[in-house]
Amino acid sequence: MPLNNFNYLVRWSDFTPAHVRPHGVDEDAQITVEMRPDFRARGSRRSIVITNVTVNIIIVSTHTWALSTQTTNADLLAHEQRHYDITALGAREYYDELLTITAPTQSAFIELTRSLRDRIQQQINRVNTNYDTQTNHYLNRAAQQTWDQRIAAFKANPRGRLTDLP
Repeated sequence: MPLNNFNYLVRWSDFTPAHVRPHGVDEDAQITVEMRPDFRARGSRRSIVITNVTVNIIIVSTHTWALSTQTTNADLLAHEQRHYDITALGAREYYDELLTITAPTQSAFIELTRSLRDRIQQQINRVNTNYDTQTNHYLNRAAQQTWDQRIAAFKANPRGRLTDLP
């Protein structure tokens, strides 16, 4: 499957060290992960379809940071890994659904792909918010362990979807 970096393991070198938190932030680290598609489409008289697609999962280094005092905290790194994994799950859904898109015109095709991306990103954002709330940013160890298990199970199951996570 052309889904790049699905199983990437986050490391502290992915984070920019920060001496203080950004204003208004109470977290010790933050990772920003994006899905970046690259696809080719072809059109016929009746429809435009995707013929080749790759979705790249990447860390946005300019928005990924950690307090320099926390860069040896394995529990925090594991927590940030799950944020990465949540986006990876969304990217897999995005990839799967991109392959099903057909549209009668180029503008309709562009709208369908944008709408799909926005919908998946909203789901990623919702799951990330629930994850942080329920785990208290990794401080609730029991909740963190439950999320670790759920996310691992969904990553191992090709049918695992974001909507199945709390």
